[in-house]
Amino acid sequence: MNTGPARQPRRRSVRLPGYDYAAQGVYFVTICTAGRGCWLGQADHDSILLSAVGTQVERSWQALPEHFHDLDLDAFVVMPNHLHGLVILHGDRPPAFGEDRLTEAFGRPRAGSLSTVIRSFKSAASRAAHALLPPGETLWQRGFHEHIVRDDDELGRIRYYSAANPCRWAVDRENPGR
Repeated sequence: MNTGPARQPRRRSVRLPGYDYAAQGVYFVTICTAGRGCWLGQADHDSILLSAVGTQVERSWQALPEHFHDLDLDAFVVMPNHLHGLVILHGDRPPAFGEDRLTEAFGRPRAGSLSTVIRSFKSAASRAAHALLPPGETLWQRGFHEHIVRDDDELGRIRYYSAANPCRWAVDRENPGR
């Protein structure tokens, strides 16, 4: 009989193995609220009416280029319980002496990497929204989903998807009320 502590399953990375996430490129990210709570706003037909928390999240997102000189933002949408956004990394930061450009390990964030950008955003948005959330509530779930945009056609489809997302909220799998 095993009476020791239960072993936690090892978290599997969803990142593309060996890919340099600080490299020049366009990345489509989705960031969800903890427990899929609809803290960010509510749907009103074909638009999203942002809550005070959602407004802080939007401001934090739009401020990212002020904090990362080699980053631009493209289309994005704040939904009731998640955010979709296109992040453009210009990748003009050279690696530091002895730095492995292809790895970012837990506890060793890499300046300018997509993970560092999203970590910074989530932290800033959480600080800005902290007083607006119920006591003890966490704003974001762990991690985020990313997709490397491969060409202009795909970029166009993602821009359209983001713009049309509020219209599809009634049937969105992220909508707890569907």
